[in-house]
Amino acid sequence: MTGAEIKQVLEEALSHHFDQGGSSGSFPYAGGIRYTIKVKRPAHQRITRLEIRDENGNWSFLALKKTYRVGMNSFIASGRDGYTTFGKVLKERGGIDTYFDYAESFVNYVKKRRVLRVPEESGVRYISTEP
Repeated sequence: MTGAEIKQVLEEALSHHFDQGGSSGSFPYAGGIRYTIKVKRPAHQRITRLEIRDENGNWSFLALKKTYRVGMNSFIASGRDGYTTFGKVLKERGGIDTYFDYAESFVNYVKKRRVLRVPEESGVRYISTEP
């Protein structure tokens, strides 16, 4: 996906969560991404800082024209819970379904990592007092 599409997906999910009464599961938490949102701004204008972590652990600002590899579960890949652009991209470009179930993926991750730690941060910084 392009950086612009990734930003659009996040803005859609935030709008679904804050403006359309979406479930708490629709809030866009993700690994390898961090961003700042101004909650009181209008829909699709909330993200003010968006960074991506590369495979070496370095953070850089998302480049709107750059292409990134994205992974997600099949539920949001189909565009549900406000993730409309994921559904469009999947239809237009296809994707690879690994057919891994959630539990199996988690077990494989734990086996590989061996030790789990609580993340230092959620990757989301809220600014709710200024528009």
